[in-house]
Amino acid sequence: MRWLRWVDALVAWLGIWFGVSLFLPAMPPGATMILAAGGLLLAASIPAIRRTSRPVSATVSLLVSRRLRPGDRVWFVRRHDADLVLVTARHGVRVVVARPDQEGAEGMNIRQTRVLLLPAEG
Repeated sequence: MRWLRWVDALVAWLGIWFGVSLFLPAMPPGATMILAAGGLLLAASIPAIRRTSRPVSATVSLLVSRRLRPGDRVWFVRRHDADLVLVTARHGVRVVVARPDQEGAEGMNIRQTRVLLLPAEG
């Protein structure tokens, strides 16, 4: 997951660099790279942008988990660990999962674009 987030940052930097190069064509390439890096750092300091701007990792997550159905066992991959969970419901890009050690009848309602859900079988 960490590698996917780094690729997200690279794609964002390339997009900002392209935009700066497009709107300031007379600027030298080195200066546009530095300006794009500064824009990326500024955007990364805003939590709402950092949470929603995940073009690569969101796409990969959706592609990997597109065949999940209720009753499937999946690996719920987060930043530093992974848990084996059960898919209990699916609503578009949202999935409800339940952990085996979870008390009560409610599961966690998560977006597939924010976490990686890998099928446990096959």
